[in-house]
Amino acid sequence: MIEDLHWASDRMVEMMERLLARASGPLLLVTTARPELRKAHPEFGEGSEAVAVHALRSLTSQQSATLLKEILEGSEIPETLRRDLVATADGNPLFLEEIIHRLIDAGTLVREGSGWRVTGTLPAALPDTVLAVLGARIDALPSAQKRALQEAAVIGRAFWEEPVRRASDDPEVTSSLLALEAKGLVSVRPTSSIAGQLEFIFKHALVRDVAYASLPRIRRARAHAEAARWLEEIAGHGSEELAELIAHHYRKSILGEDADLAWTDDPAARAELRSRAFTAMITAGVVARKRFAVAHALELHQDALRLSIDDAERARALEAIGDDHEGAFHGDDAIPAWESALAALQNNPDARQSRVRLLVKCATMAGIRWGGFKVVPPTRQVDDYIDAGLSAGPEARDRGWLLALRAYCNTRKGGSREIDVMPLTERTRAGEEAARIGRELGDIDLQVLALRSLSGLSITQGEYARAMDFTRQELALVDRIAASRDRALGLFWIGLRFMDVEGRYEDGLESMERSYQLGRQIAPHDLLHATHGLLYGNATLGRWQLIDALHDEHLEGFQKDKDMSCPFVRGGLLISSAIFAHRGDLVRAKEIAALVPMNWSEPALPEALHGFVLLALGDAVAARQEAERILAVKRRLTYEEAPLEAVLMLDALLALRDVEGLRAFLPEAERIREAVALLGPDIDRAKGLMRLWEGDAAGARPLLESALTEYERLAIPFEAARTREYLADVLPAAERAPMLEAALRQYEQLGATPGAERVRAAKVVAGV
Repeated sequence: MIEDLHWASDRMVEMMERLLARASGPLLLVTTARPELRKAHPEFGEGSEAVAVHALRSLTSQQSATLLKEILEGSEIPETLRRDLVATADGNPLFLEEIIHRLIDAGTLVREGSGWRVTGTLPAALPDTVLAVLGARIDALPSAQKRALQEAAVIGRAFWEEPVRRASDDPEVTSSLLALEAKGLVSVRPTSSIAGQLEFIFKHALVRDVAYASLPRIRRARAHAEAARWLEEIAGHGSEELAELIAHHYRKSILGEDADLAWTDDPAARAELRSRAFTAMITAGVVARKRFAVAHALELHQDALRLSIDDAERARALEAIGDDHEGAFHGDDAIPAWESALAALQNNPDARQSRVRLLVKCATMAGIRWGGFKVVPPTRQVDDYIDAGLSAGPEARDRGWLLALRAYCNTRKGGSREIDVMPLTERTRAGEEAARIGRELGDIDLQVLALRSLSGLSITQGEYARAMDFTRQELALVDRIAASRDRALGLFWIGLRFMDVEGRYEDGLESMERSYQLGRQIAPHDLLHATHGLLYGNATLGRWQLIDALHDEHLEGFQKDKDMSCPFVRGGLLISSAIFAHRGDLVRAKEIAALVPMNWSEPALPEALHGFVLLALGDAVAARQEAERILAVKRRLTYEEAPLEAVLMLDALLALRDVEGLRAFLPEAERIREAVALLGPDIDRAKGLMRLWEGDAAGARPLLESALTEYERLAIPFEAARTREYLADVLPAAERAPMLEAALRQYEQLGATPGAERVRAAKVVAGV
């Protein structure tokens, strides 16, 4: 049961949507919310059969009269009063209840035995809004009770007795709070969120709002400062549990409405308050970021920046703001914040290590997380950060990170001309030294990055076995990475290499699933990496029944992050689009593919995946043209974006039966045969079909059988079925029927309707 969902954060609402979407067993989730929820989250629950909305209308006059009778326990009251109460409340049960409480407080309604009776003169008019009646109730309270209620309202909807006692300077505050409970304004909670402290809660948020509004603004600011200091005492040094609540009170005390008026006569107190508030906001923002509430972290750190008074504080706040943007995978915002922090520190000779730390952050974001930018930062920019950091004389750990990033520049997306300014041997030496430093320091994160960099360098040099040896060393360490984001990304890269280089799709999917579980708790971008990998692995292994749910989840994240350059944000939808086309749903395939922007100035993985969509739609000419455009760029070999354009070109040439084109391209495909596990059987199949189309059926058969054996070993049923179709053309009549029947079964199991229909037609033509 979740009450008042309209006050929930965006992340809370998203969590509930995911919970409903992914629940596999019985689950009943009941929430209450005002209409404001629809304005803030119009998509919540839309189109889901699992969500039912029940709108609570205002009470009718008869229902209000019934409620009134129940509240008064069947007591009779004058008809004119009953009629006025029902009319004034206008169907609002809270309003009706509070008017009655107001009459009780005023002595107009008094308890008599088990019921109530009216005494004295009836009021000439009743308050005409619920806020008015609450205000009237609060104004009529005895001064001690009113003061206790006002001071409690500063603390929040939930509050504790001790800070109210301090703020009201009333040793008898317990009596006041219990009297307020008897009046139905607050209640004692059975347990407390702070050990050893009696906790209360306002009966309704409106009671708290009206009580808070009745307190003079100057007093509010000072009361918030007192609440913050009390919470600091309770929390103790270094505790993060109450950090965000402490920062909330400090913010209200110094940045709240008219808060400056509270401190005009005491500049020393304001100076101390500003310093405490700045520190509290920095700390609370970090805590918020740790739970991935990035928007709240940014709000806190931007407020801290407003409070900063010197370069050191400005640099600290700007660095935190950059960290927040990095937490959302938004490099275009993170880098300027960090660079501004560097500028603030440039004239401080004692800030050398802080500058190095910021340079490492800039190099890491631009070098490794380049997918978090709308336009990929050039490699030269990354190398410049690294050069500046190394020239500053960094300590061992920072030096290791900078060297590892230097090695990683070989693998990241970028032009070969920029990357090759530094020889591979030099980047390799940097990676090896980084790995050594990581081992000496026992720094797992550094070791993993260095190993990943060395794996990428090995792939570029065609040393695939060595690359996978480094990958296995990474795998042995990845679970010890401290930060969940870095662990999720590490598992993602490991999974890709298992699938692309070795064709170990099951192992790759295991890593992707673990990355997915972590990504769900981080940010949309992190989750999109994992859903891309899950789409890729499951599509290849023929688990097409899983594609729709993964597609829907990827599409949801894509719509939040579609401006990013990351190939995996864009690529996932193209994988599902190709599967939809292979199923025969051409309209849906085209609609999904049209959502994904292409980058033909730097074509790579997404553009190759788009070519596979064209092939699945039957446009082999366009698919070949796209393959040629990507191949013309002469991309360097990396594991980040496998050269699937080579597979695309072979498949397009096969679809076009272009023997000369195959003959011209096969040497290039052979050169990188080990770069992609699919290339080996694709090459054998292409060679076999060339033989067949040239009239050498006997020479074609062993090549096609070799391709089929490899597809079966890799457990890729769609390609195995396609190969069986081709192989049937070279077999004797007696062997043709079982081969076509096996292809048909695979297509039917996949739900590949066009393929199944094609085989059925072939069986009719062959008379089998």
